[in-house]
Amino acid sequence: MKLLSIYSIILLILSNIKSFNTMKLLIKSLRILQSFNKRQSLTLYSSSSSSSSSSSSISNSNNNNKWDSIKIYDNKSVLVVGDGDMSFSLSICKYGNCKEVIATTWDDSKRLFNSFVNARNNVDSILQNNGIVHYEIDATKLSDYYNNNKFDIVVWNFPHVPGKANIKRNRILLYNFFKSAKNVINDDGMIITSLVGGQSGTAATSTDDWNKSFKLVQNAAEAGVYLVNNKPFNSSDYIGYQHKGHRGHGGSFLIDNAEIFCLQKKLKNPALQAPLYIHEVHVLANGIALDVNIFQAKARYLVKKLCNEIDKNHALWTVNLVDIYVCPRTSKISHVFQISYCSLTKPLSRQEADDIREYVETKLPKELSLEPRIEKHGHSVSQSYGWYIASALHQLQSVDNESNHHVDESTIIKFDKDDGISKALRDIESNNEVDDSLKELNFIQATARSLWWKRAGYYH
Repeated sequence: MKLLSIYSIILLILSNIKSFNTMKLLIKSLRILQSFNKRQSLTLYSSSSSSSSSSSSISNSNNNNKWDSIKIYDNKSVLVVGDGDMSFSLSICKYGNCKEVIATTWDDSKRLFNSFVNARNNVDSILQNNGIVHYEIDATKLSDYYNNNKFDIVVWNFPHVPGKANIKRNRILLYNFFKSAKNVINDDGMIITSLVGGQSGTAATSTDDWNKSFKLVQNAAEAGVYLVNNKPFNSSDYIGYQHKGHRGHGGSFLIDNAEIFCLQKKLKNPALQAPLYIHEVHVLANGIALDVNIFQAKARYLVKKLCNEIDKNHALWTVNLVDIYVCPRTSKISHVFQISYCSLTKPLSRQEADDIREYVETKLPKELSLEPRIEKHGHSVSQSYGWYIASALHQLQSVDNESNHHVDESTIIKFDKDDGISKALRDIESNNEVDDSLKELNFIQATARSLWWKRAGYYH
């Protein structure tokens, strides 16, 4: 919905009301909308490198955990899985100064040597450089083979299901690898993986990009590990390494704009990125809240308190009042709070986010002394969103917080008595003969604040 259209509908109401107090409220709404122009200068869909530096609470761990591609293996016990022709394992055996290298492959020795021309020589060289080679190792079931081992690093470069690309299967593969590797690294150990540019979803700038990716941070959180660092992958850092796969009988594949990702199960600094989950709470009142900023601030205060009650405050990300409309069942005014969860300090799975949703959804209307719109409740949290949304929501709430509204449980929320702006809202929603220039509008959003994602068109 165009911002200009919102201005137009406010002016339409202003020209048809007589209440001085209502006019003052609408003028205030217009001013709030004017401030939206300033907010638009924010980079809503920023990449992880720019967005995570926007606030001290969104830390870019890259600044605190600098690491070198080959030197990271220095004096480490390393398990390499899924190594195509074994050339990566050989490279770190010869140049990584590792304490121990176990090189593994899914293939048996016969298939490995038949698939990759240099595999036999590479295996011989690994053994000559004090490495160990294991065949027929499933990277998604590492505990079956290494239950008594605790490695410093488990690495899999360019994991991919056999055959043509299948995003869902590759997401499952990534999740199963993370979950498996987590069980065989020590407490300070690292899981390292490399993906071709765009596959991880960490640099997604739209929901379309995110949905076409492997959703690395979502699968990491589900497996109980964190993304703590990433950098460009440069194959020249690994002398002799040839990136090869089974497609084309052991041929090379393109690794354009590839990146290395480092994950851990224990954090010293906030994670680099994490998945975001969203839900809405609809509450009913007899009229529209006369100060939507105070109403939103109180809701944020209460949601934070509720998350504290279940020891989930680390997961709370944002609380925004995103919509105001007339409930068709009760004819009351519904205020919609959008609540999001994202944790940079503890892995947050979708199920855990949904458990928080259920608690908050049940408790928040009571805390506000309002009736819930029950037909809108009971739905699971959204599928995960990438960092481009999490960063944008955080930036917008940070702008809101600059107003410093001080609220607590005793803060009183005043509502219109249905004789001013609430009546105008009902009239607009019930009148099918809207001015031609406003036909695209289903609701009046002017009173609902200014930045509303779904109405202002920012959910791409």
